[in-house]
Amino acid sequence: MPLCPLDRDVALAPDVADALLEGRLGEADAPDGFGHVAVLVRAARMPATADERAIGHRLVAAWTHVRRAGAAGIPRRHSGGR
Repeated sequence: MPLCPLDRDVALAPDVADALLEGRLGEADAPDGFGHVAVLVRAARMPATADERAIGHRLVAAWTHVRRAGAAGIPRRHSGGR
């Protein structure tokens, strides 16, 4: 048995695929081999917790800092005919 359903050819009916990706299927109701996908989709569709939002804000702040610091040291390209 493949480790991942994507390791094999799988044809899901469009309504089943929609239900899976919309989080309407639980692990037990998902097609064979897609239970973990159902769990992942349902978890991803849940509202973020306070801890997750706080981490997200810190990541955005850190990324902004890195981008600003990096931009100052990057030479600009000259648009010329050289």
